[in-house]
This record gives sequence, C-alpha cells and structure tokens, in this order.
Amino acid sequence: MKVTAIGRYGKYPNKDGATCCYLIESAQTKIVLDMGSASLKNLDKVIDYKHIDAVVVSHFHGDHCADAFVFRNVAFEFIKTGVWDTKLPFFMPKEPYNEFMALKSCEGFQTIEISDGLKTAIKDIDLEFFKVNHPLPTYAVKVSSNEKSLSYTADIMDKENLDRLFLGADFAIVDACILEKNHKQGLPHISVKEIAYITKDIPKVMLAHLEYGKEEETLQEALSQNKNAFLAEELKTYHI
Repeated sequence: MKVTAIGRYGKYPNKDGATCCYLIESAQTKIVLDMGSASLKNLDKVIDYKHIDAVVVSHFHGDHCADAFVFRNVAFEFIKTGVWDTKLPFFMPKEPYNEFMALKSCEGFQTIEISDGLKTAIKDIDLEFFKVNHPLPTYAVKVSSNEKSLSYTADIMDKENLDRLFLGADFAIVDACILEKNHKQGLPHISVKEIAYITKDIPKVMLAHLEYGKEEETLQEALSQNKNAFLAEELKTYHI
C-alpha cells in the first residue's frame, strides 16, 4: 500500500494548502480518507475522480468533510452519465443528522453508517473502525492490505481505543495540532507529545491535522518522544 497526503492542516487551509485528506492505494483499490476544505483541488492533481473506489468521512467537522459536500455533485454527474456503473461506497457517522442526510441523499453514493468495531472490505483493502473521543461522533480507521496496515486517528482528545487502533500498525497518521505547553484537560485534541509517545513503536508516524505556522515546533516536540515521526507533506506519497 501507499498513502498520499492530500491535505495536512486542521481548522482551515493556508493559501496553498488543504485540510485533512489522504489517498490510500493498494494494488487494486483507491480509498480517500476525509475530504477537508480545499482537498478536491489537490486530489484532482493525483487521481482522476472516476477511479476512487470509496470515501471515508471520519466526522462532520468542516476541516474533515467540507469538500465532501462538493464531491456529491461529482458523484451525481458520474452516476447519471454512466462514468460509474455502480454507486460509490461512502462511509460516515450518522450524526449530526442533517449533515448525514445531505450526503445520503446523493444518488451517486452508497452510504454506509460507521459504528465502533465495524469491519468491511473494498476489493483488496480491509477497513476496521474505532470510536474515539471528540466533540462530534468520530471514528478512527485501520486500513489493511497484503499484510500491511495503516492507522488513521482522525481527531482524538484522549487514548480511548488507541491500543486497538494501533495494534500491528506499520504506519500511522495522527492528530498533532496542540503543543504540550498549550494543552489542558478537556480540549478536543490530544497533545503532540502524548500522541508521539503512544506511537513510538510504530515504524512510520505521519504528523497531520497541523496548525499553520507551528509545523517545525510540532515536529521537534514529536521527535523528542518518537524518532519515527515526520510532518505530512502535501502531494507527497509514502510507502507503507
């Protein structure tokens, strides 16, 4: 498998960047994890939309799903004009209900409600979902193929279910947006220091959901706990 960082920021994109979005590719399958703000313009640079096999939206904060509401127009056109002969599998939480229904109503999507422990497969990729703590219903996901696995935290505020998520992982994409000095109990994100320490035994740890302007400080804090950590770079592809 390989992963391409389509968008690496949280909150909002800078003028040249995008928020959370990752393209996962195996020998047979191409899956998009999250479609944050400005992600479609980057995604279009690395893949023809018609070749996407599935989309996963971890939760309905805009920096993870904003462009999904634009992509439904693509899906509608593709299914209407025969570019796709079947609906696109589209995984998402059921809440908030209005956002869920806005995407479910798209004629080009085969919507699948995510739940804790859900296991499914798209061609040669296996997906397993884990509920994590965040203000909105949020699901981390493990993506596995050919005896390799990638774990994506989405947004997390504590360690709940991370042992399950990271078990056997070869590669992790982690929420790394709040420095230890700025962290306090009850914030919606884990600290960079803590997530770096938790993942120190995973061979490759991509720091994502970054805060613009704090990239280098984030990297240095992570490296103090985890020699395998590195910053996501947009449009760069990594092998798992």
